[in-house]
Amino acid sequence: MKNLILTSILTCSAAIAAGYWSEPVKLPEAVNQNTDSLWDRYHAHISPDGKEMYFSLHNSSYDDDIYVARWKGGNEWDSVTRLSVNMNDVRRELSPSITADHSKLFWCAWNRPGGYGGYDVWYAEWDSVAGDWGEPQNAGPNANTPGYEFTCFISADGKTLYVSSTYDSYGEDLYKLSWQDSCWGPRERVFEELHLWGDQYDAWVTADGRWLYLSQIVYVPHGWSSYRSHWEGEYFGEPEWLGPPVCLPGEHQWNESPSLTPDGSRLYFSSNRPDSIEQGAFLWYSEYVDEVEENEGANEPFDLKVSNISRKGASVTYTPPQSGHVFCGIYDTAGGLVRILASETQQGGEHTLTWDGLDSRGRKAPSGTYLIQLTIGHQQTTKKTIYLK
Repeated sequence: MKNLILTSILTCSAAIAAGYWSEPVKLPEAVNQNTDSLWDRYHAHISPDGKEMYFSLHNSSYDDDIYVARWKGGNEWDSVTRLSVNMNDVRRELSPSITADHSKLFWCAWNRPGGYGGYDVWYAEWDSVAGDWGEPQNAGPNANTPGYEFTCFISADGKTLYVSSTYDSYGEDLYKLSWQDSCWGPRERVFEELHLWGDQYDAWVTADGRWLYLSQIVYVPHGWSSYRSHWEGEYFGEPEWLGPPVCLPGEHQWNESPSLTPDGSRLYFSSNRPDSIEQGAFLWYSEYVDEVEENEGANEPFDLKVSNISRKGASVTYTPPQSGHVFCGIYDTAGGLVRILASETQQGGEHTLTWDGLDSRGRKAPSGTYLIQLTIGHQQTTKKTIYLK
């Protein structure tokens, strides 16, 4: 029997050979408000738990604000809210991205006092006492330049920041920075070669770091379009076009800002495809259709052992053959990322991690079945566990 959830988590990007993206569906009017004064909706980023969508809404010639919508299931969204004045002022606010524990929100803003260039990357921390985002803080001189940083993305574990920048580039190119104790380290290229023709922006990276989804401008034949790239060990590989039905070819076609749910089964993006063009760009989604049966016990190269979870927690034991990057995450059966146990470089040999039954926000997870995903280098495996309070 097919198991879409398990298959999607095993790939963590819907990147298996035999499968396809379904015909896109426009999000409901709760998100795509159909009024004369509200136009383009873009930079839609799904939170790592798949429960919230942060996006930019363009509502005048020089004003873009950040909104958040909360998922109810299926194609239902509610509680669409404009973020407070701490985040939204008279300037433009673009490309919101949130950490897995919902403690920090990053975005790009135009010409805020204390910045380094026209557009800079900013962030705010959640104030649980006030129940709102705190005072915006600039992400610093390594993240920002005298040029423009138009888009940003924070990894689920909050340790890697991706930015698009026009500084010292041929156009808009993608860079990444790693957190180093108290500041962001020097920026590094995401791709081995800079993109000579057109722009690359709107990075979105899977929680295990294996796949990068991005927007890229190639006026002929794809226009503003969505691509994906696989991690090759030092850089991401050559981007491949997602193609129809997600991306429609055409010099003036707009199908950009791709963002995946944690289980890889649904892709959100912004598009001016038919039924959008008169109003600007709406938010759409496409579901991944899996045509291959996956065996739950297949592809387990690390001797992964997982105990059932009791009040004392669950142990996760594995043996990497050599030093390399290790990602270990807890997912629920709906594909939502519950907790990251590890996202770091580890030496070869046996390692043991413990899940204490808490989610990324420090709350007790409900009793039920969970999936432990382990990724080491290019290999990945998943096992089930039962959590009992």
